Amino acid sequence: MKNPFEFGRELDSNELVNRHEEMQIVRETIETGGKLFIIGPRRFGKTSLITAVAEKMTEEGNIILNYNAEGFPEIEQLVKRMIEDSARNLKGKIEKIGEQIKLNFKNLKPEISFSATQTDWKATLGTNVAASAVNPTELLVDALNGLETLAADLPGEKRVCLIIDEFQEILAQDKLAAEKQIRAAIQKHRHIAYIFAGSKTQMLSEMITDPSRPFYRLGKQLWVDAIPRPEFVRFLVDSFTKGDFFPPKTTLSEKNDLALQIITLADDVPYNVQMLAHFIWNRLSVFKVGAPETAYLTSGLIKEALNSLVKQSDAFYTQIWTNLTSNQKKALAGVVSEKGRNLLSREISQITKMPTATMQTALRSLTSQNILRQKEKEGSVHYIFEDPFFSHWIRLFTFLGQ
Repeated sequence: MKNPFEFGRELDSNELVNRHEEMQIVRETIETGGKLFIIGPRRFGKTSLITAVAEKMTEEGNIILNYNAEGFPEIEQLVKRMIEDSARNLKGKIEKIGEQIKLNFKNLKPEISFSATQTDWKATLGTNVAASAVNPTELLVDALNGLETLAADLPGEKRVCLIIDEFQEILAQDKLAAEKQIRAAIQKHRHIAYIFAGSKTQMLSEMITDPSRPFYRLGKQLWVDAIPRPEFVRFLVDSFTKGDFFPPKTTLSEKNDLALQIITLADDVPYNVQMLAHFIWNRLSVFKVGAPETAYLTSGLIKEALNSLVKQSDAFYTQIWTNLTSNQKKALAGVVSEKGRNLLSREISQITKMPTATMQTALRSLTSQNILRQKEKEGSVHYIFEDPFFSHWIRLFTFLGQ
């Protein structure tokens, strides 16, 4: 039987566990030409649910332009791709499409050409336009206005949607000015749906909830959090049951406990849950061939599998660890030992032998490096590992485990 636990790629809609409500919100946003901000930590399936809806609606004849801002070092490259993709989605003679693009994106003065060998469009921005754009956001705003004009001229009931994942990368420089420019443009648009997503949860949260910021109440908000445990437990139990990996006479309650152990060790992060379950499934499949009497899911096997999985990534985690300062290592040790709580308290300062200000600086740096993230929990702010398996590595291979 094929391993049912997938990770490391964008999942199809039928592979996502209990994201039906979120997918419906994305679909409704596109259908109504609305605006939606999707916020969620890395590894929580945010990109997969967006892509699943985008692919389905593209199959239905809609025009969905879906980009990850991290894949474009400069906004100019993103704008060029948007123009090329707009041409690719238009139907008609090549000459007519080229004229249509130039007309709709006239402020950018694009030179658009079709490669017969590659059967694809290529675009370059007008030389004067690219050279004179002191603020790259102006290029993006011109492109958004061009898309709106193009969408307004499309025949039939086609929906047009622009999706920008990791949207915060576009706002890296001069945030407030960029937000003002983008809002001033898209608040007037009526023919394009906008979906902006990002993993910098604190930054994006402030951007859309602060009344003084331009994006305040610009659109709906969707927070992608951990999958409810009952749903994930059911998925794990059903999958391991189909693989015949539970010991004979195991009760449903015992199966649920084993599934919950996997989820807990992965800190409820969907990517890591799938990764650990995938590793366990492969190990049990090998046992079933060589030693079928041991091919059963047990608590001991789950812990052993996690240790083996972390050891396989030893070189990766070692590189991260050795590049950290002494204070950052102490801060991470504090996060592990205190489960991310009360790290700025006097008691923790005495344990780690770090002044509160030094701890605060270290935590801020670790957050900016995407090693930690903040989460409001139980009435206070906790620090959580972006990759929960890194915390297990720290327990195994650093002074905490000695």
